[in-house]
Amino acid sequence: MLKSLLICFSFLVAQLVLLNHIDNRINASSQSAREIVSAPHAAQRERKDDEKLPTS
Repeated sequence: MLKSLLICFSFLVAQLVLLNHIDNRINASSQSAREIVSAPHAAQRERKDDEKLPTS
C-alpha cells in the first residue's frame, strides 16, 4: 500500500511540474506576442501626435 501511495504521489508531482512548465511557456509566448502587437500602435500614436503639433 505504501508503494502505491508513493507512486501516486510521484505521478502527481510530475504532472504539476509538467503543467507548470507548459503554463510558463504559454505566458512567455503571449507576453512577447503582446509586445510585438503593441509596438506598431505606439509608433502610430507618436506619428499622430507629431502631425497634430503646429509647426512654425
